Amino acid sequence: MKNNMTITNLMMKSHDKLEKLLDKLKVSMQHDFKLTGELFDEFKWEFEKHIFTEEKAIFKFFNLSKDEDHFDVVPNLIKEHDSLLEMLNETENDLIIKDHLDISEFKNLLIKHKNFEEETFYPKLDQELNDSQKNSIFIKINNSFHNLS
Repeated sequence: MKNNMTITNLMMKSHDKLEKLLDKLKVSMQHDFKLTGELFDEFKWEFEKHIFTEEKAIFKFFNLSKDEDHFDVVPNLIKEHDSLLEMLNETENDLIIKDHLDISEFKNLLIKHKNFEEETFYPKLDQELNDSQKNSIFIKINNSFHNLS
């Protein structure tokens, strides 16, 4: 395992990629509607992969018995994922029937969600998981995101 390879670092790279795609999408909305559709599809694909990876490869390692004060962390993160996906689906419907999009509410929730994960959730996992558990997560992350490390 590389010294700088942590769950936090790998997932921050994924978050950064999503933010850059979202920024490109926002710029394209003002100039090129065709490009907006293509960028939206790319963003949605990457976002869905990100959520799948978090829920299937990472969340299962959050040990509830060690931290009863945070027993609702994973269910709340999953609820936020559901809300974000619902907002994204509504935005996709707007893209089909309108010639403009408003992604500001989506982006605000995404940033709040991302900040919690990066500042609290992932560092806690990096601290508490053993090397075998981390390696299992790293393999799944790399398989999902094509070598972010």
